[in-house]
Amino acid sequence: MKNNTLINTCNRVMDSICSLLRAKNVSTRLKMGFILITVLPVIAVGYFSYMQGSKAIYNKMKRSATETIDQVGINLGSKLQAIINDGTEIAYNDLVQKTLVNYDSLSARELNIIEDELSDYINRKYIFSNNVAEIIIYTNDLERINAYGQSMFWFMPKPENLKFLAEKARELDGLCLWIPVNSDYEQGLARKVFGDRKSIILMRNIKSLETGNQIGYILMRIDESVISDTLKNIDFGDGAQIFILNSNNFVVSSAGNYAEVALPYHETGILNEINQGNGDRSFRHRLGKNLYLAAYSPIKQADWYIVALIKFDYLYSESRQLLYNIFIIGICFLMVALFLNYIISKSIVTPIRQLVHGINSFKNGEMDIFIEDENNDEFSELNRCFNEMTTEIKRLIHDIKAQERQKKELEIRALQAQINPHFLSNILNTVSYIASLKKEDNIVNLVNSIVNLLNGCMKNDNSQITVEEEISLLKSYITMQEYRLFGRFSVEFSIEPSVMSCLIPRFLLQPILENALIHGIEPSGKKGLIVIKGYKKDDTLCFSITDNGVGMSQEQIDLLLMSDNHSQRSRLTGIGIANTRDRIKMLFGPEYDLEINSVKGVFTTVNIRLPFVIGNEGGI
Repeated sequence: MKNNTLINTCNRVMDSICSLLRAKNVSTRLKMGFILITVLPVIAVGYFSYMQGSKAIYNKMKRSATETIDQVGINLGSKLQAIINDGTEIAYNDLVQKTLVNYDSLSARELNIIEDELSDYINRKYIFSNNVAEIIIYTNDLERINAYGQSMFWFMPKPENLKFLAEKARELDGLCLWIPVNSDYEQGLARKVFGDRKSIILMRNIKSLETGNQIGYILMRIDESVISDTLKNIDFGDGAQIFILNSNNFVVSSAGNYAEVALPYHETGILNEINQGNGDRSFRHRLGKNLYLAAYSPIKQADWYIVALIKFDYLYSESRQLLYNIFIIGICFLMVALFLNYIISKSIVTPIRQLVHGINSFKNGEMDIFIEDENNDEFSELNRCFNEMTTEIKRLIHDIKAQERQKKELEIRALQAQINPHFLSNILNTVSYIASLKKEDNIVNLVNSIVNLLNGCMKNDNSQITVEEEISLLKSYITMQEYRLFGRFSVEFSIEPSVMSCLIPRFLLQPILENALIHGIEPSGKKGLIVIKGYKKDDTLCFSITDNGVGMSQEQIDLLLMSDNHSQRSRLTGIGIANTRDRIKMLFGPEYDLEINSVKGVFTTVNIRLPFVIGNEGGI
C-alpha cells in the first residue's frame, strides 16, 4: 500500500512537471533539457558493455559484408543475364536458324556470305559493349561458323575438348555451361591462345524454333577482367580476399593474386560450408594462422558463388574504435536520456510523434485526418496549420480530378465527333441493301463491318463493354483491312474463355491493332502475323498484341507514348496509343498501364494490364 502511494505521488509529480513544460515554448524546454543533461552523473560502462557492443558491431559488419556481396552478386548476375539473353537472341536469330538447319546444303560461297552477314549483325550489336570478346557458332557436327571476335578468334578448343563441352551443353538442354580458362590451363582446353589472357566461356545448345530439335551450339568468350573489375571496387581492408568459385571449387575470377583463375581453390572448406546450406551466408573460417569472416552470395545465372574473406583483425580494430567513441561520447547521453525519457517525451516527443503520425496517415491516403490539440505552443500552431493545409489539399485534389475527368471526356467526345456516325451508318446500310440485291457478298460483308464499327463509335460516352464485344468490333475492323490489304496479314486470337465477360473501355484494342498494321506490317513488305492474347494473371486482366513487322527503336517507342504526339492517332476512332494509355491510367489508376517491347526488324509487343471486372454474361 505504501509503495502504491509512493508510485502515485511520483506519477503526479511527473505529470505536473510535464504540464509545466508544455506551458513553455520549445526553445525554453530544450535549454532546460540540455542543462539537466550536463549536470547529471555519468555511470561507467564495464566489460559487459564492451562485449555486447563488440557483438553488435560484429553482427553489423556481417550484415554489411553480406549486403555488399549481395549487391555485387546482383550486379554480376545482371551482367551475366544480359550475356545469356544476347546468346539466346543470337541463337534464335532467323539467319542463324536458317544457316544451321540448311548447313549441309550450303555451298562454300553461300557459307562465306552468311558468315559475313552474321559478323556484321553481331558487330553492330556489340559496338558499344565490352562484355563479350568472341562468339562462335557450331553446327551439330561441330563445324565452326565464325560470327564475332575482338582478337581474330584466338580461342580454339581442341576437338576432343570441344566434343566434351558439346556433350555437357547438350545434357544441360538449353541451360548455359560456364567454364573458366587461361593460357596455362594444364588440361589444355584450347589448342590456340593469345598472350596471357584469362577468360570465361559460355556454351549452350541451339534448338530449332520450328521443330524443337537441336541444330547446333553457340560459344561465347568473356574476358575475365569483365568480372574481376567489378570485384576490385570492394574494400574490406588489408589482407581481404575476394573471388568467385564455381560448384566444382574452381576459381572463376579474383580481385587479387590470392587464387589463379581456372584452377582449383587451394582448400575445399569454404565450398563445403556453402554446400551445407544452413541459411547463414556468413561464417568463421580459418586459413593457416589467420581467422577470417567468410561471406558469400550465390550467382544463380552461372551456379557461382562470390566469396569475401575478411580478416578478424580488421573487424576488431573497427569495433574497438567504435566502442571507444561510444564510451567517450555516446554512453553519457544514452544513460541521461533514460532518466529524462518520461518527462521530455511527453512534452516534446509525444506532440512530434502525433504530428508525424498525422502526416504519414495523410501521405498514405487517409484524407480525413485531423489533429486535436488544445495547448498554446509552437506544436499547437503547427497542428492548426497542418489541419488547414489538409483541408485545402483535399479541396484542390477534388477540383483537379473533376477538371481532368471533364477534360478527357471532352477530348474523347470531340475526337469521336469528327464524323457524323448516324448519317454514315444510314448511307452504308443503304449501300449494303443494294449490294445484297445484286448478290455482291464481298461488298455486303465489308459494309456490314464498317456499320458495326460506326455503331460502336456512335456510343461516344466512356462506357465499358465486354471483351467479347470488343473482339467482335476487332473482327469487323480486320474484315475491312483484309479487303484493303488483299490478305497480306493474318490475325490469331488466343482469348481465355474466363475473360470474355470482363468489362473493358470501348475501342481499347483497336488502336493497337491499327498501329500494328499501318506502322508494323505494311512497311515490312512481307506477309504479317498479329497474335492477340487475353488472359487472367492473379487479379489482373492482361492483353498482349504482337506483330512481326518492322519493329521500333526505344526512341520511337518513347515518341509513340507521348501524350502530345498527335501524329500517332488512330485513323478510325481518333484515339491513338498515347491516348489509350492515358485512358487506362485515368479510369483505373497508375498501377494499370500500357507497355511496349520491340526489337528493330523482329517484332513489337504491346502489353496491357487492367483490373479484372466481370460484367453481365453474354455479349455480341
